[in-house]
Amino acid sequence: MLKVSRTAFYDRRTSAPGPRAARDAELTEQITAVHERSRGTYGAPRVHAVLKREGAECGRRRAARLMRAAGLPGCRAGTADGAT
Repeated sequence: MLKVSRTAFYDRRTSAPGPRAARDAELTEQITAVHERSRGTYGAPRVHAVLKREGAECGRRRAARLMRAAGLPGCRAGTADGAT
């Protein structure tokens, strides 16, 4: 059905997350910290700029994807509550 051997299926199911997933978890922590420091106003472009200044290797689109996954919205111009 899945065209995967039984051994490979169970090995993958019980193994540790890969390097990309581990790096995503680290970046999500850093993004959350930057977002909290900005009192929830920074969106992906500004968060990316701060991460770049701090030396983190991360693209803007990756930052945007991780922010969406973590439920961290940016604040639109003219709104103070972060509403979209």
